[in-house]
Amino acid sequence: MDFVGPRYLSCKARYYLLNLIDCDCLIRFWKMVGIPDFLQMDNDFSFWGSLKKPGAVGKVVRLCLLNGVTPVFIPQGESWRNGIVESFNNTMQKHLLSQEYNSIEHLQKNAVIFDKIHNKTHHYSSQKDMTPKEVFKKYGYSVGQLDQSYKVPNGKLSLEPGEIHVIRFIRKDRKFNLFGLTFLLPENLVHEYVRGIILTEEHRLLIFNDQKFITDFDFILY
Repeated sequence: MDFVGPRYLSCKARYYLLNLIDCDCLIRFWKMVGIPDFLQMDNDFSFWGSLKKPGAVGKVVRLCLLNGVTPVFIPQGESWRNGIVESFNNTMQKHLLSQEYNSIEHLQKNAVIFDKIHNKTHHYSSQKDMTPKEVFKKYGYSVGQLDQSYKVPNGKLSLEPGEIHVIRFIRKDRKFNLFGLTFLLPENLVHEYVRGIILTEEHRLLIFNDQKFITDFDFILY
């Protein structure tokens, strides 16, 4: 998943795009294709929650946990970790956003057309040179679909028990950065990738290097 914007039309109207590879909307995607085990995304604060309050978990993460999906945040500044969706962004820029639109509705209409053509004709080397439609047809992906009647609950979503995964590269300062908070790690983890697993029910941050448990910290969520 990736967030693109803000962008502007020639009429000065502002818009954003939420791109998931193969779909145009998080909830619509889960209704159409199914609910994944993991949702991988970059570290945009619109995904996590709040810049001013690092422990304040936002709607995207809460919505994932409500539906049994584990959010995974890639290392900071390493957009190539989301290489497939970044490639999609470039394709979208070339074939959709390079055109002139006189209204948001005009852009939305063309986005639907682009989505259908892309999924039917665009080949990805990472998917053995198949199109998204061919991949879905071949592998089936027997995952549970979100009920068509499902709506995002009103008000603040509950924070369900589950895990949030955060991957970081540890530099010389030994700091594991977590959306504005830092946790000091042992010297031997310098220049290593580590995975932080936030346990929402226990309010704990567990640190792993490969599959080896290293340490843990209190991390209060609200």
